[in-house]
Amino acid sequence: MKRSQVALEFIMTYGWMIITVFVVIGALVSFGILRVDALFPNKCVISNGFACIDSKAESGTSQLQLNIKQGTGKDLINLTISASDCINPAVIDEFIKGDRQTFIISGCSSWIDGQKYYGDINITYTDIYSGLYHTAFGSVVTKVS
Repeated sequence: MKRSQVALEFIMTYGWMIITVFVVIGALVSFGILRVDALFPNKCVISNGFACIDSKAESGTSQLQLNIKQGTGKDLINLTISASDCINPAVIDEFIKGDRQTFIISGCSSWIDGQKYYGDINITYTDIYSGLYHTAFGSVVTKVS
């Protein structure tokens, strides 16, 4: 009987210590003292036949730059790339299969150097052969410089 009480007290003591540590870490994160966003790597992912090679957010020009490779296997026309928190999308007339271009999306919200930009990407385009309108979605996480 005595051994089970000792084991229970041991588990409870360490349990309370672990809970206290999590509460302190949560408080530091919520007050902004501990920056969690520095732990997340830069990433840029787009679905439906597009590859996001690189991304860059500039605070001085309020621009988001995306280097995208077209891998749908089709020639595309009327391509529009927009990002959340940005007003002016990038628009081009033609995007040939296998081509790679850098698109500049401007009019983005005021960013602060050193922070991370988390945004959604929407690509709308028309297939040149079928004339059908399509949409591809993605996300970007990049450091603002």
